[in-house]
Amino acid sequence: MISLYQSLIDIEPLLHKPVRQMSLGQRILSNILAAFLHNPKIVFPDELTIGLDVSMKAKICILIQTLNKENKTTAILTTHDIGDVDALCRRIIIIDKGKMLYDNDIEYLKSFFGSYRTLKIRMNENLNEKA
Repeated sequence: MISLYQSLIDIEPLLHKPVRQMSLGQRILSNILAAFLHNPKIVFPDELTIGLDVSMKAKICILIQTLNKENKTTAILTTHDIGDVDALCRRIIIIDKGKMLYDNDIEYLKSFFGSYRTLKIRMNENLNEKA
């Protein structure tokens, strides 16, 4: 398994590195590999890339995509990061306060919300306008 992912994520340097010396991204990467070690049919990563830099985030997304493709493992993400959803998911279910609000693909979701932004500005009327 290691040789398969060596070119994707460069895991070799981490094989003998103590966990306490690993960065957050390296620990998450190692945990993902450990979760997939026995080829599970389904995994439930929670906030998979929270707090990671762009480079490590990309490595983790590539790893999850590859594991899904090669091993047919389903990953059910719980995340607030729409970038992760866009990169990894074909089907999206949005749940809020225990109620399912959306169950469809990402393209359908983007057609509703992709080009719209709402900006709310509250102005204080008592602002001193000295410049």
